[in-house]
Amino acid sequence: MIISPHVFTHPGTGLAAAVKHYERDDVESRKEGLTLIFAHGISFHKELWEPIIEQLFALDRKRIVRDAWCLDWQSHGESGLLNKHVLATREPVSTNEYADLLAFFSSSLARGCHIVAVGHSASTSAWVLAAAQGTGSSKLISVILIEPVVVVPPIPRNDPRFAVSRANRQSASSRPFTWPSVGAAVSFLTANHPWRAWDPRVLGLYIDHGLIVSSNDIVSTRCTKQQECGVYEITPNCAHITAGEELARLCARVPVHVVFGERPSNTVYVYPNARKEICDAQAGRCVASIQVVPGTGHLVSLSCFSAPDLVIEHSHIVRIREPRRVSSCNIQRRFVIGFSND
Repeated sequence: MIISPHVFTHPGTGLAAAVKHYERDDVESRKEGLTLIFAHGISFHKELWEPIIEQLFALDRKRIVRDAWCLDWQSHGESGLLNKHVLATREPVSTNEYADLLAFFSSSLARGCHIVAVGHSASTSAWVLAAAQGTGSSKLISVILIEPVVVVPPIPRNDPRFAVSRANRQSASSRPFTWPSVGAAVSFLTANHPWRAWDPRVLGLYIDHGLIVSSNDIVSTRCTKQQECGVYEITPNCAHITAGEELARLCARVPVHVVFGERPSNTVYVYPNARKEICDAQAGRCVASIQVVPGTGHLVSLSCFSAPDLVIEHSHIVRIREPRRVSSCNIQRRFVIGFSND
């Protein structure tokens, strides 16, 4: 797999954006096909998608996929370092700003491509909002939302997601963002939730690309505490609510595939009732498919890359040519999705 790093500047915010381009070693396979564009959730970074991209390329014997791109949230990973001095004096980079970045990249830098948008957690809301802005000369073929956190209407005043989002922020605020050494950082991550449950390759990528060592050997996360904790909370008119209002219109335009971990978590936005609401066909949110990946929770895209089922569950692209919409939104396990070689 050929990996090419790139950096561009978003004209609206002036913030730098680090991206990586992934292609097969086989030159002939890069002439046509789908372009996958991956976005990540809060606290993560673009490189965490690499194991699944590599396995998707390996499984895709028909060469349905031409290439893939991964974009850092402007305050995370390499982008967090590039924007370090600017970010120190401004508000946290919002989900709306990440959405603007995805829309700009899709319509300008990936123009003319046939795009499959893939997002996890908070970036699912970013992708819904980015899609609403349009993709220019690029064609949006399908959207894959992994553990989406969109908040769909109606939203009661005492909606539990408001309290849960505050708890998420408080939980993140209480954990360390710096360590006295690399060894101390690795010891902490391998011993504590959620990192200890991650696939070893993903954890290694998180350490390599999510942490930075200073001149005095202090280790810190590339996304600062202020930037990360500032984007957890759900508030009225926030991006997740706007995305929830937009989701039905997106479902009417393109196939939207939804992936859930088997274990709903009370510590994140995607509790059982929210899942049903997100996939409510009667409200117009008629998704093309619903997948439940066994043995995983909200961090499904980080915890079991070694399992072929997870790679297959993510490869909804096999259905893009002939999308099948479902009339019922009862969440069921389906484990037979894969690349057809017929």
